[in-house]
Amino acid sequence: DVTGRNWVGMLAGFLYSSGTFAIANVTASGQVHGDSRVGGLAGLVVDGNIDNVSVTGAVSGDSDYVGGLVGYLGAGGDPAISNSHSAATVTGTGGASYSIGGLVGYLGNGAIQTSSATGDVSGYNSVGGLVGENHGLIGSSYATGDVTATAGGGSYFGGLVGSTYAGLIDQSYATGAVNAALSNNVGGFIGGNYFGSVTDSYASGAVTGNNSVGGLVGLNSGTNARTYASGLVTGSSNVGGLVGENNFSFTGSYWDVGTSGQSAGYGANNATFNATGLSTPNALKQASYVGFDFASVWGITENSAHPYLQWQYPGGAPQVISGYVYSDLGTTLVDAVTVNGLINGTSLGSVTSAN
Repeated sequence: DVTGRNWVGMLAGFLYSSGTFAIANVTASGQVHGDSRVGGLAGLVVDGNIDNVSVTGAVSGDSDYVGGLVGYLGAGGDPAISNSHSAATVTGTGGASYSIGGLVGYLGNGAIQTSSATGDVSGYNSVGGLVGENHGLIGSSYATGDVTATAGGGSYFGGLVGSTYAGLIDQSYATGAVNAALSNNVGGFIGGNYFGSVTDSYASGAVTGNNSVGGLVGLNSGTNARTYASGLVTGSSNVGGLVGENNFSFTGSYWDVGTSGQSAGYGANNATFNATGLSTPNALKQASYVGFDFASVWGITENSAHPYLQWQYPGGAPQVISGYVYSDLGTTLVDAVTVNGLINGTSLGSVTSAN
């Protein structure tokens, strides 16, 4: 276990080279705690490449830039993370903690490709299942852990990214629940999108927030194309099945009216919103997603599940298990219940039900 103040990690606190370094094929497990720039592998990574690295355990920081793998990635260099994974629980313990992510707390001028985070993440501002605050590139990556506000208030909570600023996100997804009932700018995929671009991506987790709450994005001032959301969405004001408040652009996008519980795609719209609400039966049909590339990007198990990204299942279409959740010995249909699937004692994962 490792405890420090700033620049804290199990492998190194600070990684920098005047040339290019590489870290590959590393597994780390333990408890890491610090104040600022805290990561399961390293606190601060300026440049270099990280490939095929995995972390388990718990990572926590009292202040800012806390990540399951790296606290702060990209401080003047051009670093990259690929084929890496964090299952660590990540916590911003301070009352004003920010930039807290399941894999990376702060992504600057760097890239994350084909990587993932499955641990739960909590903090106060800019908290995401994969990345807390994004200024770089995220591609073919995902997060499945729940994202939770640690205290009343706070802002920018997302299933994949808490907040993005001119960052690019492509072919990625989030399935974890986002729990921030007293917070603003809360989305199933991104809490706040500022001048960023999101393409061919989706969110399916339940979302709970206060103001500007959306199934995909909480507050949007960027571009979003060929996206969809299917999770249950609840909030107090500016609540939509796809976006809470839209100030720039949604095109060729969709939300499931039935599973989201939202008949409107946005809570407030001040710009371009070319998106379509689908009934749940239609949301399970390929023909409903006009503009989606089902030849090389998307796939679907017709009439059984929402679309998936082809890279998720390189062996072909997945087997789908579906059903309903009842209480009172099968008499009352219920929603917002977490269901865990097992085969011979092996977990298949969990989903949140919606009626």
